[in-house]
Amino acid sequence: MEKVKNSTWQWVRFIIVFFTILVISLTALILFQATRPFADADKKAETVALKEEYLSSVERMETYNGNDIQYVLYGKKKDEKSAVILDESLVKLKTIQMSKGISRQQAIDTVQKEFPVKKVIHAKLGYEEDHVFWEVVFKGENDTLNYVYLLFEDGKWWKRILNL
Repeated sequence: MEKVKNSTWQWVRFIIVFFTILVISLTALILFQATRPFADADKKAETVALKEEYLSSVERMETYNGNDIQYVLYGKKKDEKSAVILDESLVKLKTIQMSKGISRQQAIDTVQKEFPVKKVIHAKLGYEEDHVFWEVVFKGENDTLNYVYLLFEDGKWWKRILNL
């Protein structure tokens, strides 16, 4: 009788461990497959930026999700810090000399002077309606989500979407 109980518990433990490993493996596989298109798009955007000589080197890349998806690649062109904005089809929308506008930190500082910022979520370059801008997303003091847009060239306010 005791052997039957031990044998049953061994099978129960085996089944629990087996299904736990199965669930973890399937979750990891699904996450890997889900992020793969983003990694492929990032590589393609970098390849286009270098091949078309929009940049001579790429230091980092961001995806801006506004009205359309845009890939913003930061790097250098002729030893000057630059950025290029590509649309979802990897067609160049705009090339930017970073010295000709406000920096990411200046955009964040401007927002923090104007609003009670609890946490900055991100600050990204984007391009819409013939404007290059910084999108600064932050949590306000009441945990409200806020999107503000400052023009890249002079740091003036463009749009504000507050208290979401």
